[in-house]
Amino acid sequence: MAWIQTRAGTTALITIVFAVFFFAAGMQASAGTSATRGAAARQLLLELSESTDTRVVVRCVTQSALGDDGAGQAFGSTWVGGSVILLSARYVCAPLARMRPSSPAISDTELDAVVTVAHEWFHTRGVDDERVTECYAVRLTWEWIRRASSYTPRAREAAKRHLLDNSLRPPAYKLASSCTLA
Repeated sequence: MAWIQTRAGTTALITIVFAVFFFAAGMQASAGTSATRGAAARQLLLELSESTDTRVVVRCVTQSALGDDGAGQAFGSTWVGGSVILLSARYVCAPLARMRPSSPAISDTELDAVVTVAHEWFHTRGVDDERVTECYAVRLTWEWIRRASSYTPRAREAAKRHLLDNSLRPPAYKLASSCTLA
């Protein structure tokens, strides 16, 4: 797996994603609060990074705080090598807070939220090329989907199609033909 430097890193990232499901399920009653949304996003980041490294801070923010000018939706932002990840409260944090660990399917909105967290995390690790970062994030999300025991085979296939669909990606984020999923 050339796209992640260590196997332990992949395992940790997948573990973080699973933990966010269980954390979010426990927080269902108050999923509408900003604190809950931020906690779900932070928990997902810990799962994705497979560590207890607290160097990276996650903040759920408004679209205007992301610099969204209306020309395109901004889901997340960070500086390459930085330590603060800004995530859209509406498009990333809220869907993560609503995710249920025992669900047999995952929505496209939830998939996009997981990909966004993974994408921004790879930027904090120094990956600066948007296409490469998007490919890494899609592959990591696919590994997580494959290992999730609650998803039906049909849901997994739908997720795979959605992850590889370039039709809604801006040009700078389009996946290269070499970005495939096993």
